[in-house]
Amino acid sequence: MQNSQDAFSSPSSLLCREESENVLNDGGGTIGDYISNAGKEEEEEDDDDDAEYVEMLLREEISGNGPVLQEQECAYISNWIKEARLDAIQYILSTNASFGFKIQTAFLAVTYLDKFLSRRLIEGEKYWAIRLLAIACLSLAAKMEECRVPLLSEFPGEDYNFEGKVIRRMEILILDTLEWRMAIATPYTFTPYFVSKLCKNNQLRDAVSRVIEIIPVAIRNANLIHDRPSTIAAAATLWMLDQRLSRESLELKINALSSSGFLKIEDIISFYNQMKELDTSSSIRSPPLTPIQLRRTSNDVLENSSIASSGLSAKRKSLTFTDEGDQNVKMPDSKRQG
Repeated sequence: MQNSQDAFSSPSSLLCREESENVLNDGGGTIGDYISNAGKEEEEEDDDDDAEYVEMLLREEISGNGPVLQEQECAYISNWIKEARLDAIQYILSTNASFGFKIQTAFLAVTYLDKFLSRRLIEGEKYWAIRLLAIACLSLAAKMEECRVPLLSEFPGEDYNFEGKVIRRMEILILDTLEWRMAIATPYTFTPYFVSKLCKNNQLRDAVSRVIEIIPVAIRNANLIHDRPSTIAAAATLWMLDQRLSRESLELKINALSSSGFLKIEDIISFYNQMKELDTSSSIRSPPLTPIQLRRTSNDVLENSSIASSGLSAKRKSLTFTDEGDQNVKMPDSKRQG
């Protein structure tokens, strides 16, 4: 009698005779070839799912659910708003770093900031209003991305002092303005896709980490208010790949993507060229990421990307608000403008 251990010593013994012969003899392959081919087919299906998901996000950008301001609209933004926005971004980056938040949290906060400014007009050079907006945007982004969210009283106002209930009202105004659509695609949503398609000779995790370090530099661009997340992610990935690509080379690489029909190639090329000057021309300082923060960020980007999840909905969280009605820090009279 055959030993039971011998009976199950090979995968082919688990098949009936007819099935085993069909599998092993169809095309002359071995059981190993069959398993290998099955793995390749599964990878191809995953690639198709990734491309389909990214194309869905790109269609949302085109339909107006992505970053909102068109270039012609940006021309009408007051200079003081542009200056205040840069200050707000600096606040978000530095406060984000001081809390130890992921860099995605900062970028999501800036996305909220830009969307709000594109839909609501702030007149009269109310710099304090932009600072209040920055605090509320970062608080909301932390509620979406972080495991621990500080109390509103823990967010530094620096030159301004805001009551918790004032920050809370601004949060509600932002939610209302954005129609509670807070699970918004950022460049980090697209990064693993572009890295996997454009950087085939690099290890995915290493390449993603390098792009993650580049994107905070891209946030310094004053024209970021009308650039799509896909544009930033594609340009940053190409810049990481090679900082000396010609226009022809850029077009070839972008057109090779299955999603190229949804991308704004001219914007990607323009942003790629702008990134060459960002290190020396920008006035915003991006706090450096520690190795732990960078590893945590790259892991989160990979785990929450289209490559590792079924879609943006996998990241959605419910917004939780805490009661801080007893906070009585007042804004100085000198800061109560307009």
